[in-house]
Amino acid sequence: MIKRFLKERGRLCLTWLCLLLVVGNMAFIFYQSAQSAASSATISGSVTDVVVDVVVPDLSERPLPEQTTITGKIHTLVRTLAHGIEFATLALFLWLLLLAYPKTAPLQDYYKALFVALFCFLYALSDEWHQIYVEGRAFDMKDVAIDMAGVGVSIAVLWCVGILWRFVRQKQSNHKKDHPQEDV
Repeated sequence: MIKRFLKERGRLCLTWLCLLLVVGNMAFIFYQSAQSAASSATISGSVTDVVVDVVVPDLSERPLPEQTTITGKIHTLVRTLAHGIEFATLALFLWLLLLAYPKTAPLQDYYKALFVALFCFLYALSDEWHQIYVEGRAFDMKDVAIDMAGVGVSIAVLWCVGILWRFVRQKQSNHKKDHPQEDV
């Protein structure tokens, strides 16, 4: 009875933790979208500078037009990855919430994937709609597509992990059946 109580209590704590991660990630996305275009460019520009220093250490020795081109391409990549990663983590945390919550844990993976994709798509749309009201920002379906690419990668990885998890558990179960422990 105590073991069951602790297991249920642990699952409840895990559910709340996952919910907190989902809401926190959504708040982070909202906060990032509330930044003006100038603030957003400054933040991503500082990340770009670090990436440029690591990836192209001899940039200052190159001609100025080439420096500008390289920096511009890396800046675009940084902003694209940021969009994708924000929504990939949202998908991850939402999937974990569905696994932790007792009423949704038994759902088939395709139902979880569908729910996560739909939820993230609607949040990506609302995120872009929110940017209409932010100085220098605009609604861009390309950003929604990038967000959903991140969600798709996250779902694909989680799906594969689920398949691998079930395979390993099945192998362990079969091993226990084939090799029962004898009492000594």
